[in-house]
Amino acid sequence: MVRSIVLYKYGGIYIDADVLLLRDMRPFYYSNLEFAYRWSYRDDYNTAVMRLWRNSTVAESMIKGAMRNDMNFHPFKVKDYLIDNEVNNQTMKELNEKLYMLPVGLFDPLWLKNDKEQDASLSPNLDGMNQVFSAEFIDNEFEDIDSFTKKISPLLLRKMESFFRGAYAYHWHNNWNTEIPHEPWMGIIQTAYDGFIEGKRRNLYNEVLLFPP
Repeated sequence: MVRSIVLYKYGGIYIDADVLLLRDMRPFYYSNLEFAYRWSYRDDYNTAVMRLWRNSTVAESMIKGAMRNDMNFHPFKVKDYLIDNEVNNQTMKELNEKLYMLPVGLFDPLWLKNDKEQDASLSPNLDGMNQVFSAEFIDNEFEDIDSFTKKISPLLLRKMESFFRGAYAYHWHNNWNTEIPHEPWMGIIQTAYDGFIEGKRRNLYNEVLLFPP
């Protein structure tokens, strides 16, 4: 509820607290789109990342639709609230003209694999959302990894720069209490973020924080 009301009043991009930003979101902010992204393989919106204009008619439709439906703001209802009751059998293309549905891989690159809806290899080639918290190598995580390679530290192969290069964010779906040691992908990213904030390493855009002596 809050995200829709705040975006209606102020505009901008809403991002859930369990969405880890990987790359600069300004291309989306400066795009001429109001958007959310796809809920895995379903033709439904996920509003964990959502951009709406100030005083948006889309936001207004979502708020009024929820008010007519016992304040139900669940993402599965968004499509219902945007449908024009005077137009029969609206297509996804027509709904995209109101609220664009971006591909799930941009913000949730493992969701299709996790739901057994994607066969193509990924980089890293993980199969489930929880595997980003695994300190051990995952089978087929890297190409040509053999039993000898598995004996080395994952820190030698797992690098921030190679974590889902086409994704702008990683949605880790409420793993608030999951321990994050250094070896898992989440530990690699945390270490990289901490190093950047402390001015000890550059980010993915070769930027560095410089502090006065």
